[in-house]
Amino acid sequence: MSSDFITRPALRTVATSQAVGTYRLRLTVVFHPDLDRIGTYVDVHRWAFDKPLAVFPVVFLGRNEPLLSDNRALDDVHISRQALRIEQRHRAADISTLSLSLQAVREADIRIGASGASECLVDGTELKRGIPLRFGHGVVALLRLVGPVNDLPESPVAPSLLGTSVELSQVRAVIASVAQSELPVLILGESGVGKELVASAIHEASARRNNTLVSINMAAIPPSLAPSELFGAERGAFTGAQARRGYFREAQGGSLFLDEIADTPEDIQVQLLRALDQGEIQVVGGKTEPIDVRVIAATDGAITETAGFRHALLNRLAGCTIAIPPLRDRLEDIGSQGAHLLANEAADHPDYPFLACSDNPQVAAHWARFFFDALLHHWPGNSRELGFALQRAALMSPERTHLRVQREGEQMPSAQMIDDDQLFDVHKANVFEVQSTADELGWSRSRLYRRIETHPTLRLARDIADQEIHEALARFGNSAEAAYALGISVSALRPRLKNLSVRD
Repeated sequence: MSSDFITRPALRTVATSQAVGTYRLRLTVVFHPDLDRIGTYVDVHRWAFDKPLAVFPVVFLGRNEPLLSDNRALDDVHISRQALRIEQRHRAADISTLSLSLQAVREADIRIGASGASECLVDGTELKRGIPLRFGHGVVALLRLVGPVNDLPESPVAPSLLGTSVELSQVRAVIASVAQSELPVLILGESGVGKELVASAIHEASARRNNTLVSINMAAIPPSLAPSELFGAERGAFTGAQARRGYFREAQGGSLFLDEIADTPEDIQVQLLRALDQGEIQVVGGKTEPIDVRVIAATDGAITETAGFRHALLNRLAGCTIAIPPLRDRLEDIGSQGAHLLANEAADHPDYPFLACSDNPQVAAHWARFFFDALLHHWPGNSRELGFALQRAALMSPERTHLRVQREGEQMPSAQMIDDDQLFDVHKANVFEVQSTADELGWSRSRLYRRIETHPTLRLARDIADQEIHEALARFGNSAEAAYALGISVSALRPRLKNLSVRD
């Protein structure tokens, strides 16, 4: 028998079943000077999944038509009453052969796609990814072919998962279903898609919501300390050991989120499997104790036997599997996420001159350009990368803001292509924040951890001696400057200060 195995498929609901529903040509507002309008949408046309395609009628998009999901049109005085004409040029046998003509009406100010053209012919593949549209100077929308999908009520769970895409609605529906069970959950998705938000949503919608959700990054736990970190330890269990409660005992009666589960050392996998199978943990230097914990795991890495992950543990963790699509496969969610971030930036920094979108046409144009470019970007760092990009844009004038567009299919730097000097420069520029550096490089955190461990200069907080930390604090007087001098982030230094009983 092969040592590899196939991960069980993610849970699906009828919302995106390949046997039911309709295909939809959906227009979603990604940016509007009135931030409350962002995320509204309309299905311009629908095709039945299992029937021959009817001829697509000519449709016009403009200031007053069509009405969106908030029962309003685009409603911007800078948009022509009829701005964009959409027409099917050739009869299509099925969705795969569909092609549409998009054309600006007369002298309407509209830009279509990466080239910013006023007219183009798009095929089914392009429509499935989405066609960015800019109406006037301040309204950006995405025209995308989605489905097949059914009309299902929006689940009230996971309000922190921002977006109106059908893919995210599918994820919310699965969360609502999974949360009612006690099954363990495995969350799959690229770095930055919101796996921890999904874990939190499952916990909050479950019967365990009044108890603790404990989150652990398995890639950041030193293998030698993993048993005591996970299962607790008695004082004196080994040289220098202090009494430790352990993550499992901290999560008693609640949920335990094991992030980066693919990076768990193999000997720790054995102990995890025993804890999950037998419902008890072995405290280091102490007795076995029963546990009542729901485990939610997540990874963006390989979980195969050839990658060192035990088949038995995977089966035990994946009672239910939730796959989160990357942001590039649901580009309309950029609008809802961006509007939320933009509103927070405006509230936190009222003195920033480039946040008041509704008050100044120049500001609206500034953000419309940002979001239009965002629809052309590949987003290897997903929502987390979007957040950093928007924060940088909030600090800059319209003339200085630029979002580098990574085209679909463009290769991101690999671990082997970045030499040690380049890695040091990028990490330092990101104030030694692991996540920020990983997002800029398009790497997972676990990949960056591995590179730092073998780097001749860089190091992790756990590798720094207590005495060196005390000396840096004495020299600089505050944790931020001390962390920078030590070559680590201030967020990584704080847990060490807590263990050393040093006040930040």
